[in-house]
Amino acid sequence: MDYNLNEMDVLIADFEQDGEFANFGAARSLQAKLSSVTHFIKRGKTDKAVKHMDDFLQKLEQKREKEFISEYAYGILKQNAEYLVRKWR
Repeated sequence: MDYNLNEMDVLIADFEQDGEFANFGAARSLQAKLSSVTHFIKRGKTDKAVKHMDDFLQKLEQKREKEFISEYAYGILKQNAEYLVRKWR
């Protein structure tokens, strides 16, 4: 598994604990999407991992638009997700 995926999962948990999300559900839905990405990376299916990471980015944007995530947490998670997508493509 890619270390950066683990790091992102920990970041989400830390951001949730620090109040960077409006509610637990916002953090949990992002973690669930990362679980899908992790599943495909473990199986060597990078194309599917990229698709699910693109979905993660869309979900992240929705959380920002609805103000369910702070701009700070949004920026860090977005930057990490985009880095992974570039790395895998």
